[in-house]
Amino acid sequence: MCSQLRTTGGKSGHSGLICCERGRVQIRALLNRFFTVQGINALLSSVSEQAAGMASGVAIDDEVIAYYNLIKVRRQGEDERERFKLVIMRLSEDLKSIIVDHDNCLKVKDVANTGDVFKTVISKLPSKECRYALYDCTYETKESVKEDLVFIINAPDDASLKSKMVCASSKVDLRKKLPGVKFEWQINDPADRDVSNLVEKLGGKGTVKSLEGKRV
Repeated sequence: MCSQLRTTGGKSGHSGLICCERGRVQIRALLNRFFTVQGINALLSSVSEQAAGMASGVAIDDEVIAYYNLIKVRRQGEDERERFKLVIMRLSEDLKSIIVDHDNCLKVKDVANTGDVFKTVISKLPSKECRYALYDCTYETKESVKEDLVFIINAPDDASLKSKMVCASSKVDLRKKLPGVKFEWQINDPADRDVSNLVEKLGGKGTVKSLEGKRV
C-alpha cells in the first residue's frame, strides 16, 4: 500500500506517506516496549527449536538407546558371543517413532559360522524399506585389527517417498542419541551395498587390508 501512496500526487499522497511512517514508528515502539534484545533472541531460538522438532516429529524409543549401549560393550569368552554384532532400527507403522527391529538384529554368535559375515549383515537390510542400523565392524589396517561402530542409513530408491522423507529428517536427532559413532554409511541403490563402499568409508583400500576376515 505504501508504494502506491508514494506514486500518488498531491496532498493525499503526502498524507499517506506520513501515515505509513507513523505506523512503522508505532510498531517499533511496541517492540521496544515489550521485548528486549535478549528477549527477541530467546524467542527466535525457541521458535527455531520448535520448527526443528516439527520437521522431524519422530520420537526415539528408549530401547534404541539401550541397544546402542549394549552393542558398545566389549565382552570376554563365551559372553562375547552374546554381544550384538548388528542392531537394526526401523520406523513404526505410523511413522511416528524409531524402534528396534528385533527380528533382524544379529549377535556375534549368529555370524560365527557364516561363510561371509558382511553378506549376512547386509542381507538384514531390506531393499524396499528404510532402516537405520548400528554395525560393529571388524577390519584390519596396516597397523592393527580394529572394531568400530558404523551407523547405516538404508533408504532404498524403491522405498515409499514418505518413509524416505521421515528417515532423512530424523537422522540428525537419532545421531545425537548415539554419540561416539565414528563412521556413517548411506545405502540408496543396490550398488551402494557393495563391500567396496564400506571400505572407502573406513579409509580406503590403501588403509584397509581385510574386512570381517576377508581380504578387500
